[in-house]
Amino acid sequence: MNINRKGFTLVELLAVILILGVVLTIAIMAFYNVNRETNERREEYQEEVIFDAARLYLLENPEREAELELTDITVVPTIQVSFDTLITGGYLTRNVLRHYPDNNPGELWVQIRNDATNPGGMNLEFLIIIR
Repeated sequence: MNINRKGFTLVELLAVILILGVVLTIAIMAFYNVNRETNERREEYQEEVIFDAARLYLLENPEREAELELTDITVVPTIQVSFDTLITGGYLTRNVLRHYPDNNPGELWVQIRNDATNPGGMNLEFLIIIR
């Protein structure tokens, strides 16, 4: 007796569904990893842009840079520059604010410290502060 079979068995269909599920799981995990890494790189790049804007601000405002001169080893000179100052001065654009709470430039500051160990030296450290 010759039976002409057409179609797939239940076991074959389950095997295909299992393989597709494994492939889909691997693809989703890879996508999330790429997305997370992209977000981390974007944040690092934005910090570099903000710190470069603060450096440029210091170069164009020598009276503020003079406040960072190390005259006493026991005191670490520190100044703060608001994002608002950097934006109105043309050092930054507003689109860097979209990743900060409330996007309010008046509450975001760049803190600049001279952490040099010798008088007259400069070793600037930058930190973003949210008030």
